[in-house]
Amino acid sequence: MVGAVVIVGLPEVLRTVQEYRGLFFALLLIAIVLLRPQGVWPYRPRRLRLPARPGPAPEPAAARDTVLEVDGLTRRFGGVTAVDGLALRADASQVVSVIGPNGAGKTTAFNCVTGMIAPSAGTVVLAGRDVRGLPRTGSPPPASRARSRASGCSRR
Repeated sequence: MVGAVVIVGLPEVLRTVQEYRGLFFALLLIAIVLLRPQGVWPYRPRRLRLPARPGPAPEPAAARDTVLEVDGLTRRFGGVTAVDGLALRADASQVVSVIGPNGAGKTTAFNCVTGMIAPSAGTVVLAGRDVRGLPRTGSPPPASRARSRASGCSRR
């Protein structure tokens, strides 16, 4: 609210010195940053705060079950290798991330792990069961498959 008043009201006040308006705004901004680094409006802490309760202790690493294990995952598209030898392990209640620059093969690796596209090599084990090569669920009905073949498009 204070910022809106300054932004809307200050130009009206400074209308007589139009050529110095940018300089005045810059000096005002510098003064606010130096004098009030926590902000223009004063901070008021909440009056009602619930006490923090400690969460359950994490399980030892040996007691966790491996939910997902990927080993040597490779996907080639002709002469281009999109994913080469990916190894990944995710235990129960563990968050795993795959990071990398654009074009590094993160989406291709995800699609291979989820079964959207078949990997060229490697294994994908989900809850102790090898899921590489299992038929996809949720495939399109026969009519839409026939339409996609007729149009020259393939969903696989």
